[in-house]
Amino acid sequence: MKTKVLIALLMVVYMSIICLASEVMPGPPETGYGSAEKYITREVKTITFGSILDGTMTYIIVPKKLMYGDSAPVVIQLHGSMLIGPEIYWETILHLAYQGCIVIHPQFNQSFPKVVQDTDQNKVMDRAVKSVDQALKSVEKHVRRDRIFLYGHSLGGLMAMCWEGKGGCKAAGRVLASPNVDPNCQAGAFQPKIKVLDFNAFGKKVTGPVVIFGGDKDTISPPDQLASAANCLVNARPKKVYMIKSSTNNGRSLLADHMAATNDTGFLPEAIMSKIGGKGRLDTIDYRVFHAALDAMIHDQKVKINWNMGKWSDGTSIPAPEDITVK
Repeated sequence: MKTKVLIALLMVVYMSIICLASEVMPGPPETGYGSAEKYITREVKTITFGSILDGTMTYIIVPKKLMYGDSAPVVIQLHGSMLIGPEIYWETILHLAYQGCIVIHPQFNQSFPKVVQDTDQNKVMDRAVKSVDQALKSVEKHVRRDRIFLYGHSLGGLMAMCWEGKGGCKAAGRVLASPNVDPNCQAGAFQPKIKVLDFNAFGKKVTGPVVIFGGDKDTISPPDQLASAANCLVNARPKKVYMIKSSTNNGRSLLADHMAATNDTGFLPEAIMSKIGGKGRLDTIDYRVFHAALDAMIHDQKVKINWNMGKWSDGTSIPAPEDITVK
């Protein structure tokens, strides 16, 4: 009996040491961009149409209260390649909806096994544009057409760069997270070649404010791709390019990798996710970078942001994104 008690006590001591040794990263700020300060509801309804099989499944997330009473801004959230399902970005979607925004999430990739042959990004984007147009019409009476914003991650970031050029609705501003403009650069021997959108041509149609983010641990959309993305948006004003910085403290890591913009990819094993850009977790980068940038864009059309990154629980500051915009 004494042995069992001793073992139990040792386990408690051990777990206490582990907990004390692991620093806690900050959550959302209490005020300002990225906070819950502008939340007007926490109730939403989800409208769906289309099919998951053919790349037409579309989600419309409508808050119980709209930002302008009977109308609202719309955020079109464009997912990364094969990251189907709004659950992957759900906390970000809710952050926007709780402020009274309508969020449209078109699921434009076809399901397995068709997705393996669905390699023409022009066709993929045509589906997305058609789905979004249908979604906008279904909630037309509540849509502020002059307040439509694009938020794209990876392939979705590339699509946001080409949106108007491919016939999409006019956007008042856009936030791009790790836009992947060269999906063939790291293709394996058995990976089919992707027919890439002509972003240099389509990007000329983009006007208004744009924020582009990369991550210092991103191996899928490295810095040279960020430069290519920024350079093609010749008519976008104002425009900022930021490099998000990773932070490690006493065994805990805050990683600015390719999946930093996702909130949860838990349905896929971490061993798989680590091979395709990162694990995807809701963390400080979501709250204080992506949520903050979206708030700044939607409420004020700002691209220059005074970052409030907070501190680890031991008081160590978390580095702010670096402005790497080419003047």
